[in-house]
Amino acid sequence: MVRLWLAVLVLNLVLIGFALWALQQSRQQFEQIAAVTADNLSRLMEHDIAASVRVIDLALQSLAEAMEQRGPLRVGDARELNALLERKLTQLPELDGLRVADAQGVLTHGTLVNPQNRLSIADRDYFILLRERPGAGLVISSPIQGRITGRWVINFSRALRHRDGSFAGVVQGSVPLSHFIEQFIPLQVGTKGSFTLFDQKFRLVVRHPSPVGARDAVGMPFGSPELRELVSSGRSEGVYKARSIIDNIECQPKLEMSPDVQIRDVPCARSRWT
Repeated sequence: MVRLWLAVLVLNLVLIGFALWALQQSRQQFEQIAAVTADNLSRLMEHDIAASVRVIDLALQSLAEAMEQRGPLRVGDARELNALLERKLTQLPELDGLRVADAQGVLTHGTLVNPQNRLSIADRDYFILLRERPGAGLVISSPIQGRITGRWVINFSRALRHRDGSFAGVVQGSVPLSHFIEQFIPLQVGTKGSFTLFDQKFRLVVRHPSPVGARDAVGMPFGSPELRELVSSGRSEGVYKARSIIDNIECQPKLEMSPDVQIRDVPCARSRWT
């Protein structure tokens, strides 16, 4: 009887060990599949965002060149310039507005702009940077709440110059944060998946699903200590395991640095950042 019980016990232990080994192998297989899937999604998101940025920048450059060649605005030019901005806007579905501000930061032309209101953007970070750095090129703002529409947006801006090179103002296009959610919702990230955009200071730009209301989510701190350490280390790729500070779900993302995209994260799978 003792030998029989020992044999049964050994057999049970072998079966349990095999079951645990099979579960571990299955877990590793699913993690690998998730990593590959998230890598593909991350690359697709990178391609879409980079393509949108290039298209917006080309439009801003062409507008800036056209306005600089035109020279100082004359009486009656406002209608013609507004029509030009409106035509460009119809070609850029990413934007909800194209606007022009003068050297003092007063919005003078563009979507929903009333010159009589003399609405100023002189305190915006992108305006200050373009005014103070002649070679700044394309400047992308932090998430801000638009003063005309009240929507949360990211502004893409380029400086306008007089023929002598002096600062003449800016031309800007506004991308609503909701555009990123609408663009990436069709991607199948799974019932427990999410995608996140965050800035270089680890502040939340947009996340789906949002942990709180969309307005309250902007600017929230983002990134586990493990993620911050990896990004700060200068490594271009790595894998870490940590709990998200957003929803406390443990994940094991794979990370890769890409030099041509804004920071974004696919929790529990893969992240790409600059």
